[in-house]
Amino acid sequence: MHNKRTNEPIKGGTLASDLFGKIPEPGKTPTIAGLKKSAEKLREPIRKRRENPARIPREIFPECRENSAQITAVWPFITNEAFTATMDNYRVYISRYNEMIKAKNAEIEKYNAEVDEYTKNTELDEVQKKYPELFLKTNSGKKAVQFNDLAEHFNKDFGMLIKKRPLTTVKYASELVFKQILHIYTSQLNKQTSEYIKLGTTEAKPLKKLEINAWHITELRRNEVASIDVCIQTIRNHRERLEEAGVLIGYIFRGHEKGVWMDINPQIISIFDAKTQKYASAENQRVTPETHKEFVDKQIVYKTNKRNIKKKENGRAGSPEKGTASPGLSFVFYKNIPRQVGKSDAPGGAENVKVLTPSEKLASNLLPAQDLAIRLAGGEYNSYTPIDIRDFHKEAYNGTLTREEFKEIVIQEFFKNAAKLWRDVTPYPGSWKKAINSWMEKQFQYKNGNEIGTYNKSLMAEKLAEFRWRIHHAHKWFLKSGVKRLYPSDYFDFTRQERQEIGFEYTKKSWQNHLKYLETKPVNEKKKAKNAELRKRQINHSKKFETALNRFIKNRITFEELFSYVSENLPPEFRGKLSETLLKLSASKVSYSIFDAPSAEC
Repeated sequence: MHNKRTNEPIKGGTLASDLFGKIPEPGKTPTIAGLKKSAEKLREPIRKRRENPARIPREIFPECRENSAQITAVWPFITNEAFTATMDNYRVYISRYNEMIKAKNAEIEKYNAEVDEYTKNTELDEVQKKYPELFLKTNSGKKAVQFNDLAEHFNKDFGMLIKKRPLTTVKYASELVFKQILHIYTSQLNKQTSEYIKLGTTEAKPLKKLEINAWHITELRRNEVASIDVCIQTIRNHRERLEEAGVLIGYIFRGHEKGVWMDINPQIISIFDAKTQKYASAENQRVTPETHKEFVDKQIVYKTNKRNIKKKENGRAGSPEKGTASPGLSFVFYKNIPRQVGKSDAPGGAENVKVLTPSEKLASNLLPAQDLAIRLAGGEYNSYTPIDIRDFHKEAYNGTLTREEFKEIVIQEFFKNAAKLWRDVTPYPGSWKKAINSWMEKQFQYKNGNEIGTYNKSLMAEKLAEFRWRIHHAHKWFLKSGVKRLYPSDYFDFTRQERQEIGFEYTKKSWQNHLKYLETKPVNEKKKAKNAELRKRQINHSKKFETALNRFIKNRITFEELFSYVSENLPPEFRGKLSETLLKLSASKVSYSIFDAPSAEC
């Protein structure tokens, strides 16, 4: 096949590349110098390369704004009047743009008519008939402007085989999206200008770039209803349409997880300078108010579900008289089995070795009250090792002892454990005997009308665990305070319930505080973990803040970039800290200016 313009044979490699829409450019053969230049370009700062991405511009008529001046202001704001004027300018601009698109489409229609005439009057072979199919297979996903340029180059080389696509006008739906974008930009500009006012800046500067995040636009609410009920992809499509029209310009990609940076066409945007009390652009000074919507971001209220902590129902009675259930409702009665005879009846008087049951093991620890008092006074239990509390619980649910027997074992076990309080003194046996008798008479007893009963065994086992904790707590308190102990008969007196009386009954309050601590312990542990996480996060944020501030002081970033970084990546309190820090540095005569840093490229 021959080239129609030069009448020279087309090389196979060139033909293949042309068919797929890759227009060959002469003089682009790789050279050593070119490779070195590419390597140096890769060593450029990442941000510089991101600001100038290899991206095909989407704007259809860029020549219409080549001479448009950039807007500068000292304290820029978008007031209600400026908002209205901007929307009016937008409608005028889009009306003119749509007229240009219609004129362009008329030219495209004439061009496509030439394609129809060529294909109608020209006989194509089988290979030529495949050209349009191959071209469309590669370029069907491209935008209309780029597709039309490729089609025109293709048709010049291979004949009028590909039709151009008509361009799309900007519809009313794009105006609604632009209105939301302008609302977002109003909020962003107000935040930065507030910082400029705090710093007392008086120099005019270019407007900050608009950050467009499609998700933020879809989340705008008015009276708890979406301001524009569309999906994220729809917002992106309209943003591209506005970019094609030249309404949004200066595209900068900042990563897939952040919004893009763009500018609003200076011919459209209207800015009020609060410093000069004038509009920043002579072309955009219309201040006629117009009824328009104001959108309020939805306030999200986070509710914390309080964790219900189940309290134990048994073992927390403040005294034997309160909180004790009726025996007919919850008590479990066990059959009293007669004890087995320990000695054999066989002749010869030999004893049989017999394994005791758990109930019999507990019963073997019982002593007469007088013998126990004498041993306690003699110090035999000053270093007593308590019986495992699990043995008492097993007996309570599966044992054979009666309640009265179990009660006596529990009381004697408690007094053996309490003997450590009097290691350095020697109370009389009578004092111990009086305390034991008082407990056997009044402890673990309840009244139900005229009836007097005994706690069930499970409750007595739980109370024994409580008494052990309370006596251990009292032992630590006596060692720490150095207070002299009363005799057992006085210390275990049920009437000594005040702190000044130094009796065992007052330790109930310490036990109740211990129970509250156990209940709140999981919550407190979660609070500690959360506070630790917040502290680490605050330290991390402070380091990021200091790093960004040092980069600004060294003129590596502009104030706009510093403010944008602090606003987007750090908690709100750091935005206020930014102006305070800069004012302090300025007061200390640090030799820098917030405008000395290189300005961002637009």
